[in-house]
Amino acid sequence: TSLTTSLITSLTTSLTTSPSHPRVELEARRLGASSCVEETWFALAVAGSDATGVDPSEEGVRAVAGLYWRLLKDADVGGGGGGGISSSDVGTRRSALLGAVAFAPGLVKSLWRSLAASLPASGTLPMAAEGPSAGVGAWTSPTLSRGVEDVSESDLAAVGLFSLAYAHLLLVLDDDEFFVARRPFTLGEQRGIAACVNTLVVRTRLGDKNASAPDPERRTAVRAAVALLRALQTRDARRAFAPPGLWLAPAVGSKPAPVAAAASSLAAHLGVTSGDSAPGDSPDAAAASRVGAGLLVDCPHAFAFDYRVEVFRQLVRDDRARAGYGPQAGGADASADADLGQRTRPVVDVYVRRGSVLEDATAQILPLGPAARGRLAVRYRNAAGLEEAGIDAGGLFKELLADVCASGLDPNRGVFTCASSADNYVYPAAAAGDSPEGLMLLELVGMIVGKGLYEGILQEVRLAPFFAKAVLGIPRTLDDLPGLDPELHRSLIQVLRYDGDVADLCLDWTVSEEHLGAVVTHELRPDGASKPVTNESKLAYVHAVADFHLNRRRHDSNAAFTRGLSHVIPRAWLGLFGVNELSRLIGGEDDGDVDVDDLRRHTAYSGGYAADSRAVVMFWDALKHEFDAVERRALLKFVTSSSRPPVRGFRHLHPPFTIHKVRRGDGASASSLATFFGYGGDEARLPSASTCFNVLKLPNYRKSSTMREKVRYAVTSGAGFELS
Repeated sequence: TSLTTSLITSLTTSLTTSPSHPRVELEARRLGASSCVEETWFALAVAGSDATGVDPSEEGVRAVAGLYWRLLKDADVGGGGGGGISSSDVGTRRSALLGAVAFAPGLVKSLWRSLAASLPASGTLPMAAEGPSAGVGAWTSPTLSRGVEDVSESDLAAVGLFSLAYAHLLLVLDDDEFFVARRPFTLGEQRGIAACVNTLVVRTRLGDKNASAPDPERRTAVRAAVALLRALQTRDARRAFAPPGLWLAPAVGSKPAPVAAAASSLAAHLGVTSGDSAPGDSPDAAAASRVGAGLLVDCPHAFAFDYRVEVFRQLVRDDRARAGYGPQAGGADASADADLGQRTRPVVDVYVRRGSVLEDATAQILPLGPAARGRLAVRYRNAAGLEEAGIDAGGLFKELLADVCASGLDPNRGVFTCASSADNYVYPAAAAGDSPEGLMLLELVGMIVGKGLYEGILQEVRLAPFFAKAVLGIPRTLDDLPGLDPELHRSLIQVLRYDGDVADLCLDWTVSEEHLGAVVTHELRPDGASKPVTNESKLAYVHAVADFHLNRRRHDSNAAFTRGLSHVIPRAWLGLFGVNELSRLIGGEDDGDVDVDDLRRHTAYSGGYAADSRAVVMFWDALKHEFDAVERRALLKFVTSSSRPPVRGFRHLHPPFTIHKVRRGDGASASSLATFFGYGGDEARLPSASTCFNVLKLPNYRKSSTMREKVRYAVTSGAGFELS
C-alpha cells in the first residue's frame, strides 16, 4: 500500500507541477511503475476506489483522466521514435493502458458522470422525445454548440480518456451486456453519451470551415471522440438503441455545401485532385477548403443519405473526367446528348459466351484493372459461336453484370457462401482464398460490383453485414459472429457465461476446421495446443476464436474481393456510407416490393400511348391489384435488368421507365386501317423490353384478362432476345 501511494503521489505530482513535460512515461519507468499503470488495480487506486464497488471521488476521477491521458499521448509520441517505445509496441502499450481504465469496475461510468456534470450534458435521454422540449434540440448538447471549443481546458483529458476507454470497452461488450444487462450504462445513458459525442464531433467539424484549426490538445481530444462515435454508430447500425434523428440532429439547420464543392473537398482530403493539377491547384480548391472535408470523413451520418449519394456520384463524375473516360452506356451518367453513352469509345470489346461467362469475363475484364472504369462494349455469343442480335446500348452490359454476379455468387461454385438466414446475404467462402482460382474469381466479382457502383447500376447483391464491415474497414467483433455461424456464437457465449471452472471444459487455444476432407488445426496463440483456457483467460479466448473466424481465416478471401472493388472504386469513397447503407447503394431499396404509385408518377410514354390510354390504365391496374410482389419485381427486372427499385425512388431512374406502344403493322400482315385503330392481332403478341433504355414494349391489348396473362408470361419466361 505504501509503495502504491508513493508511486501515485510521485506520478500525479510530476503531472501537475510540470504539465508541459512530454515524458510522464519516463517518470513512470524511473519509479518502476511502467507495468503498474497497465493494471486495473492501479487505475482504481489512483481514483481512490477499489474492486469492491466503492465509488471513486471526483478528484480521483480527474487524477485518472490527467494521468492516463498523458500516458496515452506519450505512448503515441514514443511510437514516432522517441520516449523509448518502439513503433511495434505502440498498439500493445495503448491497449494495455486503455484496458486498465476500461476494465476497472465502475471507472468508465464515473468518468461519464463527472463529464456530464461538468460540461454539462444530459446524463440520460429517452428513446422518443415528447412535450415542449421535443425536436432536434432534444438530441443535442446545447453547451457544445461550437464543438470542442466549448470544452474547458480542465475537461479535455476526461473527454479524451473517456472516449478512448469506452470505445475500447465496446469492442468486447457483447449485445447481451449492452441491451439486456445494460452494463455499464442504461440505454438512456447510452443515448445521452451518443448525443454528447455526436454533438461534439459534428459541431466541431461544422466550425472547421469558419474558424481557425483547434490547438493540438483539442484536435487530439476530437480524434478520440471520433473513435467513440464510430463505435457507437457501429453498435446502433447492428441493433438500434437510439432514434435516427439523434445522429442527424447536430447538423439540422446548417445548409449542406454544394455537391460539387463537397466532392472536391473530399477528393482533396483523400489525396485526389481534379484534372492533372497538383494538390491545391484545383480551380475548386478555394471552395473546397471552405467546405470542411472532416465533416464527410468523421461524421458523414450528419447528412441525409440522398445527399451523400449525390456526393458519391459527383466523385465518380470527377474521377471519370480526370481519367479521360466517357460514360458507360446503360449507366446513370450516360446522357441523351451522347446517345446514352453509345457514342463513347469503349476501352475494350468484351465477347462473352453464354455458357462461359465467368471464364470470358476473367480473361477479358480482370486484366483491365483501373481501366475498367471506362466503357465496356459487350457482345454475347450463342452456343453456335455466333453473335446474338442484341446491340449493346447498355442492356447487354447490365446483363453481363447480372450474369457474372449470379454465376460468381452461386454457392455451388464454392467461392461465395449464403448466410443461413432468409435474407440471402452472401460473403466469400474462407476456403476460396486458399487457391489461385478462387482468389481470381473473388477479385473479378469485386471488380464487377465496383463497376456497378461506379456506373450507378443496381445489382442483386446483398453483402452479409460482417462482410460489408470488412469492405468498409470496420472492425468485426464477437457480436458479428451470428451472421457467420450462429451455433458457434451460442457456444462461445455459453463459455463466457459458464459459472463453473472453465478448465472442466478441456478447452485449449486452438480451433479446428475441415478442409478438403481433412481436419486442420490452427493455433490461436503460440503453442496453443498445450495451453488450457481458464476462468481468467476465457474472455480473451472467446474473442480470439471470433477473431479467427471473422478476420484471420477470411483475410485472403476478403482482401481479394476488396482488391477487385478498389480497381474501380476507391475504398475511401465508401466511407460516406454505413454497413446497411452500402447494401442500399449496391442493390437499391430492399423492402420486398415495388412502389407502383411512385413508378407510375415517373413513367414516360411513347409510340402513341398516353397516361390515360386504355391499355396503359389496364396495365397499371393489373400491376397494382393483380400481380404479387414477386411478379412486380420480375416486371422491373424484365424492363430495367434489376428487380430492385432505384436507391432514391424512380425519379432517379435514367432513362426513365417508358411504356411504348407496339403496332402490329411493323413487319406483319395487317391492314393499315386495322393497325391504325389498334386491332390487327395485338391480342396474340407478347410484351417485350429494351433494357438499354428501360422501355416496356406493350401491345394494345383490348381485355384486362389478356393483359394480365401476356405480361405475366413475358416477365416470368426468362427468355432473351428470342422472345420478340
